[in-house]
Amino acid sequence: MRDSALIRKAVVADAEAISAVHVSSKQATYRGLVPASILSELSAPQANADRQERWRKVLASDEVDVFVAELDGQVVGFVSSGTTHDNEGLQKATGEIYAIYVSSDQQRAGIGRKLIGAALRGLEKRGFSEATLWTALPSARSFYEAVGFRLDGAEKVSPLVPGYYVQVTDVRYRCNLANKAVETDR
Repeated sequence: MRDSALIRKAVVADAEAISAVHVSSKQATYRGLVPASILSELSAPQANADRQERWRKVLASDEVDVFVAELDGQVVGFVSSGTTHDNEGLQKATGEIYAIYVSSDQQRAGIGRKLIGAALRGLEKRGFSEATLWTALPSARSFYEAVGFRLDGAEKVSPLVPGYYVQVTDVRYRCNLANKAVETDR
């Protein structure tokens, strides 16, 4: 599996597939952290329609890079990145990985590493010299560290699932894009 995933720039027609991966991955990853009733609401018809519309808008814009991983013509993961949302004067030099999700049955197969690599290349092409990302998931930390990100000490409280009162503490990771120690397929 490791070498069979195709990574490509997402297009507007990918909105439905990205939304499906987003929901199924969140439901698997956040099980035990978020009440089951909230996780099941993520796949409700109106929630899906709203999410797909948001993805169509993102994919039609040139402000965010979105890459998908495909196996046998099916989207099994995605990553999105762009200018950091942090308000610390980092915007000029810093890009941010906003989201990365891989279908639960494809995790630990190298797809996340390839997606991170695509996002970091995209950020470099946009002229950024460093990248950040935020996570509340202890299980994701070893992955981010393995690909070269390091904790920088910043923390924030945010909703784990927007629109629902399930608050978590996110920690920020950072990497220097010129540092070739970042372990992806860049």
